[in-house]
Amino acid sequence: MPVRILVIDDEKPLLHMMTDTLHRVCSKQDEIVSFSSAKELRRCEDRHFDVAFIDVRLGNISGVTFAKELLKDSPKCNIIYVTADDTVQAGIFSTRPSGYILKPYTDEEIRAELDNLRYPVSK
Repeated sequence: MPVRILVIDDEKPLLHMMTDTLHRVCSKQDEIVSFSSAKELRRCEDRHFDVAFIDVRLGNISGVTFAKELLKDSPKCNIIYVTADDTVQAGIFSTRPSGYILKPYTDEEIRAELDNLRYPVSK
């Protein structure tokens, strides 16, 4: 069964970088869906994801607020926050994230997060 992965980052170059990284480290059957805003995702009909890589700051909405909204549709989604800020944001642990990655990251760090999900996804 393919893994459905969400990537959301308001900085398009970083969004493309994460998407490219996931295409390299994931199975070809996995579905990688990317958005540059929460508004774009809200228009998406299927908001059920196994894993979500969420930028901590998404323009005018925080990544934590967005994650809480996403978890209403996907309660077992593995949230992995991505940020360039090495200080932990207030409230981040209220969403019980699976991981936290600092930018810039490596393929190995992404692979390690996918190998150690809070809610393992059966393939």
